[in-house]
Amino acid sequence: MVIPETEYEEQLYIWLEDFEDPQSKFETFIISDTDLVIIDQPADILFDGSNIGEIALSSNQEIFEMRTNELEFNQFPKNINVPAFIEMNYANNYPFEVGILHKDNFLPSYVRQPLITFIPTYDFLDTVVWNKTYLYIPDATNFFLAQQNLTSTLEFKTLVNKTISGLDWTI
Repeated sequence: MVIPETEYEEQLYIWLEDFEDPQSKFETFIISDTDLVIIDQPADILFDGSNIGEIALSSNQEIFEMRTNELEFNQFPKNINVPAFIEMNYANNYPFEVGILHKDNFLPSYVRQPLITFIPTYDFLDTVVWNKTYLYIPDATNFFLAQQNLTSTLEFKTLVNKTISGLDWTI
């Protein structure tokens, strides 16, 4: 009988946003006209009974972007041989985008690099359900590194972004 075993690599860096702290590790970007709200009820919408971060947009609140503000993200892998992932649980009724932002000594502001657009997560009864994904990110960070002079300082942030018009939706 085969009994598979797995283990974590040594010296992993694990960054967690579980929305259990009063302060989110994400910051709403200045262009947004709505905010991320930490929700702890009703229980039937929570993920595994834990708090969630909710973004609600409407025809009056159409733009949302949040970014990490953690210096640790500047430590993204600089080598494609180093595996790096973003693990994410999400439930949404409208498409949204996740990506990274890049900045170096030669750029006055961050450059957006979208990684994926998530489509709505409906089941066969048209109920929004939770999904899990793993985004493999070394390729995205190496895209920028290949274009850079090795002496430039790199900065990275993760990004969640969506703009709508005339619809009500929630991530």
